Amino acid sequence: MSKKKVIGIPGWKPGDNSFGATIMHLEYISQFGIPRIIFPEEDVIELDLLYLPGGPDLSPFTYGQYPGFRTSNADVFKQFFFDCKLQQYIDNRTPIFGVCLGFQMLCAKFNSQLTQDLPGHPESKARCEKAHDVYSDYIYRGQKFEVNSHHHQGVYLSHLGQDLEPIAIFADTKKEYDTKYKFNIVEGMKHKTLPIGGVQWHPEEFYTQVADSLFEELLSKSQRK
Repeated sequence: MSKKKVIGIPGWKPGDNSFGATIMHLEYISQFGIPRIIFPEEDVIELDLLYLPGGPDLSPFTYGQYPGFRTSNADVFKQFFFDCKLQQYIDNRTPIFGVCLGFQMLCAKFNSQLTQDLPGHPESKARCEKAHDVYSDYIYRGQKFEVNSHHHQGVYLSHLGQDLEPIAIFADTKKEYDTKYKFNIVEGMKHKTLPIGGVQWHPEEFYTQVADSLFEELLSKSQRK
């Protein structure tokens, strides 16, 4: 009988839901294994996968910039603290899946340059509503599907770290996607050699085959005994 997969998710102080284990995140990852809430004071633990959920804006100091006028709610202490833990999980080759803020943290960790405020980027009116389409070659070439959107920071294709490869892109047209236009926005990525990846949208609120397939791929690379 195979062991249940253990999936870690950061948790903070009671009542602080800006970055951590919300009910929807817990329900989502329960499809793939047993959720394990990790608190800041804990040492790094052995996991099958570390799940980094969404939250407030990523502090621009994380990627070498000063905050712009629309950057809000960035908590430098939290992000610096978890960034220190994050490196240990990376060093342990723990699979990592990031969502929204978690996706941006991973992008920044691997030398991507974020844009603090994407001009005119569409957002969902309700968290479970479509905001825009994305294109992907991850499952089959030229796949187009809908996603939700709750962010104004992001990574242009030309600013993605060289160790990362895009697996989903927001483009205005199929032609722009096919030519990999430099101002296309990266909506999903994976590391070229490490079991790390993530998506900019919220798969816990809006089902997509690409997010679930990436999650399962990363989880399958667990080395936990």
